[in-house]
Amino acid sequence: MISSKIKAITISTIIAIVGFAGGVKWIVESQNVHATQTVVQQLSIPATATVDQQKYVAKAVNNNQVQYQDSDSNLKAADYQVINSENPHTASNQYHNLKMPIKFDGQSTTLSDGTKSTIQGAMGHVYVQWQRGNWTVTTVSSPEVAKNPKAAVKQANQVNKLIKESQVTDHSIDRGSIVIDQDSQGDNESQISWQKGKQTVNTTGQNAELITKVAEQGLSK
Repeated sequence: MISSKIKAITISTIIAIVGFAGGVKWIVESQNVHATQTVVQQLSIPATATVDQQKYVAKAVNNNQVQYQDSDSNLKAADYQVINSENPHTASNQYHNLKMPIKFDGQSTTLSDGTKSTIQGAMGHVYVQWQRGNWTVTTVSSPEVAKNPKAAVKQANQVNKLIKESQVTDHSIDRGSIVIDQDSQGDNESQISWQKGKQTVNTTGQNAELITKVAEQGLSK
């Protein structure tokens, strides 16, 4: 039989171990939060962002990369990465390594605000593309409108409205590209990337409104 004294010591030891583990976890989590706060401040991006009443929380991967996670599921929703180069030429190469869409020749069309654009079908999608300053904006239609150019242009109008309201393309950069994928059922991500001086930035995620919010703040620094 184990004496009551030994039992008491054993229980106390277990409580102490559990308490210590909880304390360590709290310390680690506090350090992670502090590290993220430092990184988002340095990169001038939001610590949190809310889209359609869903909150997304930043989590630092390293000093130049931040992931945004769904506050409910902790699943990654977006990624923001900065690449610093020794000179603008190297930064330009880094930008081109991102394999952003090139300007394509397609049939001319006009968006609802008068913006001149081109439309082209390929690989089961319709692509609508236009220029805004040094930015190239490309929309990728959802599969169900692949054979309906008018519906693809309607989707492009929605993207154009989002981009204008976000003011992303109001910022001066050396070169930049915005690709918004309308296929909500697919795995493809939307992407906003740009090069300015010695710095290249790449923002990706399936939620177009989220990445435009993050990118716009990063461009504002």
